[in-house]
Amino acid sequence: MALFTRPYAVGWLFLCTLACPQEIRTLEPQDASPRDARTTDAADSGLRSDLGEPGDAAPDGGFEEDASCTPACGARVCGRDPVCNLPCGECNLGESCSSVGQCLPSCAPGDRVCTDDFSYSACGYNPALGIFDRGPRVPCGADNSCVAGACAQDTCVNGEVMLLVDHSSILSFNSTWLWVKDGLVGAIGGLDRRSNFGLRLLPSAGCQVGAPLPPRPGAKAAIETALVPPGNTPDRPIEAALNGLSSNFGPPRDGQAVVLLTAGDESCGTQAGAIREASMLFRAGVRTFVVGINNGADPAFLDNLAQAGGTRKARSANSLETLTATLGAVFGELALCDNPHAQIGTSYYHSCGLQVDGTLVCWGRDLEGESSPPSGTFTHLGVGNTHACAVRAGTGAVQCWGRNDRGQLIAPAGTFQQVVGGDQHECGLRLDGTAVCWGHNDSGQADAPAGTFKQLTAGGFFSCGVKLDDTVECWGSPIGPPSGPVRSISGGSFQLLAILADGSLWPSGPSVPTGNDFIKVAAGSDHDCALRADGSAICWGANYLGQSDVPPGTYADIDANYEHTCAVRRNDDAFLCWGSDSNGQASPP
Repeated sequence: MALFTRPYAVGWLFLCTLACPQEIRTLEPQDASPRDARTTDAADSGLRSDLGEPGDAAPDGGFEEDASCTPACGARVCGRDPVCNLPCGECNLGESCSSVGQCLPSCAPGDRVCTDDFSYSACGYNPALGIFDRGPRVPCGADNSCVAGACAQDTCVNGEVMLLVDHSSILSFNSTWLWVKDGLVGAIGGLDRRSNFGLRLLPSAGCQVGAPLPPRPGAKAAIETALVPPGNTPDRPIEAALNGLSSNFGPPRDGQAVVLLTAGDESCGTQAGAIREASMLFRAGVRTFVVGINNGADPAFLDNLAQAGGTRKARSANSLETLTATLGAVFGELALCDNPHAQIGTSYYHSCGLQVDGTLVCWGRDLEGESSPPSGTFTHLGVGNTHACAVRAGTGAVQCWGRNDRGQLIAPAGTFQQVVGGDQHECGLRLDGTAVCWGHNDSGQADAPAGTFKQLTAGGFFSCGVKLDDTVECWGSPIGPPSGPVRSISGGSFQLLAILADGSLWPSGPSVPTGNDFIKVAAGSDHDCALRADGSAICWGANYLGQSDVPPGTYADIDANYEHTCAVRRNDDAFLCWGSDSNGQASPP
């Protein structure tokens, strides 16, 4: 948006246009001088700073309007003249009066407007001009488009989040600090390897705030250490805590935010000052989320603060459970990416895992090197009968190990995003979505068809893929896929399982679990397993060696094969197996 280019005097006047949201208008004005003639009765409580502007009446009263006085507007076209305090004129809708009396483009605080298909600009307070105007372009995350002023959440983003945490003495009562700390650490624990988190406590001492811990990846441990119990200071300098945070963020991009947790109101600066700081952050592309703890703060102030910060309305929490849910909703709105979890793969007599750091580990039978994986880091794992393959990090090349009697270790060149293991064959999904298979091909299981796929699976003597329209195509030994769209598939020794578009399992049967919350299915040889959205796992089928007896806990990945099952525990990415352990296949290191 084009603005006047001549320099303007810096004024801290908050001028609320007719476009201002009602939430912003609820604060009482801080100075006693009348506002611009263009303001209406509906905006008579418009937000002003506590400093006023040059030439206006002083905050403590100053002079009154003098109808007999001749206005000395000079170059002013709006606002009050400095001699008589009479109107010089009014601005059009969508404009705001600057500190030197010029009408400039304005906008509603907290508003966002798409600047192109993949970015937006935010409306916040511009202290150089003394008005609300559009900030810089803020790009959306990869593959996310701008819709109605906000970035869509088609894919997750790696965010930058600064946590501002109330550290006043009020948090010491009734174990509040304990559940606030637990809630914070728990909420960021599953996100901190992909997104950057920082911390600033308010206060550090009296009305002072210390230097923030800048957002960085893997910050969970440092933040947990820094969250020491509050002292005896009752002060709560919210304005000061918000001040200067822009320098802790990189160039404007989607996923940048401040999350303020407070059990009370501003007690050192001013409410208008805190709102101004939040608005300035939002103009730079950084949203401010506000969470009131134990209902100890004025809800109108918190809502005004959130509105100025571009997040519409403050949230609340009064227990560990409600704080966990609230922070989860905030991070979900930011579309932050989950940390990468470990992956698991099972075979008849060995198992392999891809650890969070990208390294491989295998256990169980190792007669032909099937449990001796290569060194280095990888992004995806596919375990076959007596072999396995993985996608190497950086290059996307596939590397295999174990038995090679059918050519199952001879992976084609190229860059891959997924690899899956069958009985004696493998299939890989290239970056362009095309499929290629290699190894045993007596039933055509390695004859991948042309076309583009989203996911592959390999079974005993067949292979299948999910196409772009979410339908399934299979090749090799005859397997009847579901007729409609699916979310994901898994091939076992002799069968194909799927999660349908409604979240239910296919095919259904007397022993198959019901429900519409499944996120992963694992087809085995004599039993099958699945994961629900809450991380709980369930297995069904044969259970003569306990292969279907899922241990208590929540899981991020699961795989089933002949007489045993392995899974990745969600909270610590540890490998856990149950069922037959005749060759050590259920005893992860």
